[in-house]
Amino acid sequence: MSGVVVQEPVFPEPGRTPTSVRRPDGRLYRPRKLPLAMLLSDEDEFVTGVCVLRTHSEGTARELAVEELQRHDNAFPWELTNVRTEWGHWRPDGAEGRRAWERDETGLTGTPALFFDAVQR
Repeated sequence: MSGVVVQEPVFPEPGRTPTSVRRPDGRLYRPRKLPLAMLLSDEDEFVTGVCVLRTHSEGTARELAVEELQRHDNAFPWELTNVRTEWGHWRPDGAEGRRAWERDETGLTGTPALFFDAVQR
């Protein structure tokens, strides 16, 4: 996911609570912050997907992703496809505010995240 532009994050509504996620080695990841949805775009600033950090709950992540897409462009219905759960870190990737997702294949460090591809219908 190199060179992905991360747009302004959306913070969930009050009343939502962080949920723990079990790492592959059995330890719990206990987020201190609420899940966070971010639009992903290509070099031309077209939305290509959504990343929801701090959760592996598909229901929670899908809800936040849809809300973020509607805030961005409510004129078109969006379809979320190709759901992927991952562990990793956002790292700086050069100039212009770009950051890249660095996967942690072991799941022993990093933040839990769900990625969705976003397609306009």
